[in-house]
Amino acid sequence: MAYIILTYDHNAKQVSHVSFDDQKEALADLRIRESEAAPHEEVVLFASDSLESLKRTHSRYFYTLEEMEDMTISWYRESLKDLGARIEALRAPSVADSAPATAD
Repeated sequence: MAYIILTYDHNAKQVSHVSFDDQKEALADLRIRESEAAPHEEVVLFASDSLESLKRTHSRYFYTLEEMEDMTISWYRESLKDLGARIEALRAPSVADSAPATAD
């Protein structure tokens, strides 16, 4: 588990980060960064498996609204394609359905 401190500059729309393995070190650094932060800066601490995981769960710090909309639309398109393929597979006759019936 990594402890990741994000500093988000609301004016510049930029994020910086630093990672720690030790929770106590991360908390100590967080306190310093919070005390030094400008009013337009947001400083937050997360416990996460990775920065990539954090980007997925807290995307607002890393992407613009337009980028998040595009990612969401792309995800839905791919999901709909997958769903369509699954529905078609369910509709397709199975081998057992196409075998001739035998008289008992």
